[in-house]
Amino acid sequence: MRTIYHYMNAKNVVVLFLMLFIANAAFSQRKSHKTEREYAVNKNNFMFSLGYGAPSFVRTYLKYKNTHENYEVSGFGPFVAKTEFMISKKFGVGINASFSQSKINWLEEGGYDTIQQVYRAFEQGIKAYEISFTLR
Repeated sequence: MRTIYHYMNAKNVVVLFLMLFIANAAFSQRKSHKTEREYAVNKNNFMFSLGYGAPSFVRTYLKYKNTHENYEVSGFGPFVAKTEFMISKKFGVGINASFSQSKINWLEEGGYDTIQQVYRAFEQGIKAYEISFTLR
């Protein structure tokens, strides 16, 4: 007895994919004449949205590939704000902005504290802010 996997070789999969792609393209090209009120966005509309993006790849990598003791990676963001003004019902001008912060701390042994007159661990670290703006 043959199963469906027996007939699913690479050539059949490609042909099936092309047939589905062409059928989808053929049915999606139907044009309908919409009135001005039926469009989701019209001329002179103003749109605004806020969001939270995917975390920093560098921050995630440092957090999970850490093998040192007394080493901490923290941060937040990116927070994203977008605004757009529609010049026509199909074209708009907008601004995207994002903000993110990353922080890395670790303890470094053996430093001499001149105030306390003792050797002790000092906290070291780096803090980075990322700000971006895009005109679109």
